[in-house]
Amino acid sequence: MDLLDIRNLRTHYLTPFGAVKAIEDVSFKLRKGVALGLAGESGCGKTTIALSIMRILPYPGKVLEGEILFKGTDILKLDESELRKVRWKGISTVFQGAMASLNPLFKVGRQIADPIMIHEDVKKEEAYARADELLELVGIEKSRAKNYPWELSGGMRQRVMVAMGLACNPDVIIADEPTTALDVIVAHQVMELIKDLREKLDLSMMLITHDISVIAQTCDELAVMYAGELVELSDVNTMFESPLHPYTDALISAFPNIKGEKRKLKSIVGTPPDLINPPPGCKFNPRCPHAQEICRTAEPELKQIGDNHSVACHFWEEIDAKR
Repeated sequence: MDLLDIRNLRTHYLTPFGAVKAIEDVSFKLRKGVALGLAGESGCGKTTIALSIMRILPYPGKVLEGEILFKGTDILKLDESELRKVRWKGISTVFQGAMASLNPLFKVGRQIADPIMIHEDVKKEEAYARADELLELVGIEKSRAKNYPWELSGGMRQRVMVAMGLACNPDVIIADEPTTALDVIVAHQVMELIKDLREKLDLSMMLITHDISVIAQTCDELAVMYAGELVELSDVNTMFESPLHPYTDALISAFPNIKGEKRKLKSIVGTPPDLINPPPGCKFNPRCPHAQEICRTAEPELKQIGDNHSVACHFWEEIDAKR
């Protein structure tokens, strides 16, 4: 069952200098019980997808085309009252940077209980009791409900954000760079927590990150984005064993692997394109070692090449044959 079905999404930021083409014709699905990782360099449009789904795009962002179907209903066509029934209850978000997302003036117990009282017909006492349970679920003593965010460590604040995301028992949870600004050990603990909760609660999840190794440990499927476009989509095992897009291969090669022979890490030459004036053809062509003339003139379509594998590259067959 497809809980979330993104179809031909096109989102731009309409600036005085021109339209920033943050999302261009992106389509993918999130099935029940599946964790989908959305990977790519900073500025490739990952967070814009999340903001478009939740319909909280900051000005001057605007969804120009496409559909965002949640259980068959297009979120983009809902009025504000109908949309409130989807947020938190249907789809919730764990934002990056907990200190910037939590209100420093309110105790964390209240901040977890508030969405429960807003979206469900429960009394204050029950909402606060559930907030205590959620804190314990994410590994924090319920007595901490009386603390302000600034009285907690970075890891504990991020756990509070996870608790808030789970407050109304959503069908889908979007985790947007949930380990930003955390040290390696705490980041690992937070990701293990999210992984355990997803399995325990049978959650569907979209994990947004630039760290492809986190997706390898946490997700079932991987969608790779570059310059606002989806360039490859497959299950995690297939993607890591047989990446077919040069950008996906470069991302995987840029991370160390403790298994197998020692090898030098590869860097991706060049920089991401200007999304106001992106290059013609394949947007990766200025940085791609396989680029030919057709790559500079014709944009490749995202083609399905297997039961659960799609890629947007003119020369994926040649790349696969040379592997």
